[in-house]
Amino acid sequence: MRDIYFLFQIVFLPLFLLSCGKQSWETPRRIPQYSTETGGAEQQPRNLVFNLVLAEYPEGYDWIRDTQYGTVDCDIVLMRQDGMRLHGFKAGYYHDVSTDPDMVRCIDGHVFTDYSTEDMTVIKRDGEEIFRYEGREMMAGFVESGGSVYTLGIPREGSGWVYRQNGNVLSSSSAGTVMLGLYLDEGVPVFGYRITEVVDYRTETRYYVVRDGVQTRIMPGQQETVAGFRLLDGKLCLVTLDSVTGEAFWSVNRQGRIGMETAGAKVSGMEQMVADTVAVYSVGYLETGDGAARTAIWKGPVLYDVLDESFNLVACFPDGDDFNAVGYYGDDSGSQFLYRNGGYSPLPDGYRLDSGTSAVFAGGHYCLCLNPVSAASPPLYIIDGQEYRTEVNGCFLAAGAVWETYQDNTLD
Repeated sequence: MRDIYFLFQIVFLPLFLLSCGKQSWETPRRIPQYSTETGGAEQQPRNLVFNLVLAEYPEGYDWIRDTQYGTVDCDIVLMRQDGMRLHGFKAGYYHDVSTDPDMVRCIDGHVFTDYSTEDMTVIKRDGEEIFRYEGREMMAGFVESGGSVYTLGIPREGSGWVYRQNGNVLSSSSAGTVMLGLYLDEGVPVFGYRITEVVDYRTETRYYVVRDGVQTRIMPGQQETVAGFRLLDGKLCLVTLDSVTGEAFWSVNRQGRIGMETAGAKVSGMEQMVADTVAVYSVGYLETGDGAARTAIWKGPVLYDVLDESFNLVACFPDGDDFNAVGYYGDDSGSQFLYRNGGYSPLPDGYRLDSGTSAVFAGGHYCLCLNPVSAASPPLYIIDGQEYRTEVNGCFLAAGAVWETYQDNTLD
């Protein structure tokens, strides 16, 4: 069974996986960097290493048509970019492991999966079950912190959300709609939602952000609606829209409200807010003089760029002061393009980024894991513009990055 679920975009962690057979690509080098992850005055020399996760199907099986509807046995493998196999386990209907990219993620060198049986949700790490609970849920966020797994689930039948720690319910809402998927801010789980109710014959929408289980209501001004919000370093970054004038406003901790730059155009809507550890970006639409809507990007209240006409985003990847994205022109049938700081580069013909979890941008470097549109072609991945092809009958599910202690011989 393949469950397809599209939700608000978050900054994602993932990985890389490959064939158990021969390696057929040139081994990409690791990228030496100076990471400040450890804090303090001294910077530790570290390697930035991309990890990849692949689903490998039996030889000759057309995994795109998938005539066995997700019941065929296949392998999920976690590998480093240099081809070293780290983990591998069985996937498929009979193993309670899905190859849907929305149900696979990589955290700290482990592959975590979720799977819905007829009446349960099963969570596994590297193919081994760690817990299960009653109810069928789709994940609107999945993080690990302090040795615990936190999930934000949306019932597959019904509405609302359920926030859990290791499968145990911490809080829930039967009517709330998730606006901000679960992620970590300063190592603490955060998510947000809205709830619309009829109060005294009047429809009222309330907005909440939840940090480490503590719920705080977000109060917009009069005539304002909340277009998006996100915590960064514990501070609430908020975008509101004036329901009368259509103006957009930016604020931090509800102080010093600033009008967002629009180059004279009208904001017609906000799509999402994305961030890394440095900056918060908003993605929305500007209405041009002829009434057409163009996708726009803001960094805080500053207009960062207005994208080419008819260019549509698939996924966004902030990396410090750099904004990256993958998208396409017109309808979704043509080639995809990599957007980086105002420039557009075509991705290889016949290949697509299927999920935002299959790309990583970190430290000024990037890895894109692309799947073929025909099962006759193998998947490929791109690191900083260099293509590497596999000979795997399968597809990428996720990608991620880790920092490893630097050693000179890793570049030999």
